[in-house]
Amino acid sequence: MVRESGDLRKKPPRRPPAARATRNYDSPIAQRILEIALPQFAERGFDNVTVRGLARDAGLELPSIYYQFRDKRELYLKCWEEVVAKGNEGPLRALKKSGPPEVRLYWFLVETAAVTLHSPHLVKFIMRQLLEGDREGLHRINDVVMHDLFG
Repeated sequence: MVRESGDLRKKPPRRPPAARATRNYDSPIAQRILEIALPQFAERGFDNVTVRGLARDAGLELPSIYYQFRDKRELYLKCWEEVVAKGNEGPLRALKKSGPPEVRLYWFLVETAAVTLHSPHLVKFIMRQLLEGDREGLHRINDVVMHDLFG
């Protein structure tokens, strides 16, 4: 605490060091952080997960998280991108198959159902995103999804 003019005021919170220009999300440490963060965000949502807790669960120091991800928001959105990218693989393959549209649509729906059954985090993330009303996150995920489908 800092004493100013007879008042006790809290110090401003420390900010992590300046973000690096480029990030390697494929690094083993970044992937480990994503593996730890994804189920926690899916289960508890953005507000109920702490970076400190993620660092502890990953067996890392707090600066290691901030070295890989600028802040909790970036980590959360990267988890979203990972879930959506993995969730799109099967359905996109089905759309790109040869054959009549009805058959391709059938296989698209089969693949979409398989993703839903085998990727519980995807469904939880989608529901949380909708229920929490995170418009920025929804727009970013929409951009990723639309880019994958039509980009």
